[in-house]
Amino acid sequence: MSGKEEQKLDGLTRKMIKEAGLEKPSTALKLNIMDAVKAESTNVRFKALISNKSKAVVAVLAVIFVVLASYLPNKDVLLDNSVEKFSSYFNNFSNSLPKTFLYGIIAFGSLVILQITILKNYLDRQ
Repeated sequence: MSGKEEQKLDGLTRKMIKEAGLEKPSTALKLNIMDAVKAESTNVRFKALISNKSKAVVAVLAVIFVVLASYLPNKDVLLDNSVEKFSSYFNNFSNSLPKTFLYGIIAFGSLVILQITILKNYLDRQ
């Protein structure tokens, strides 16, 4: 195309745009858009990974563990020789650490293992 033809087409398109004018959307369109945005922005509640019954069972087990740990005698009642060796090693290790610290480590470790198994089962189901 030559320069004159482009100018003619440009002038023609400008003239057509001025004649047609700008379209104004209806108010219903605005309301429909706002309703769609509101519908998308509603909060989605996620289902808990652990049910309330499971939480109650874990809480009861934790309370039982604490009560038993505080009322059991310090003497070890062992049935197996390998358990006795492990217990003696644990007693040597625990002499330098407070018992509450060791109980915390045991409780934390068992709850982490419990959480890992629950999360693995949950992810496997999906």
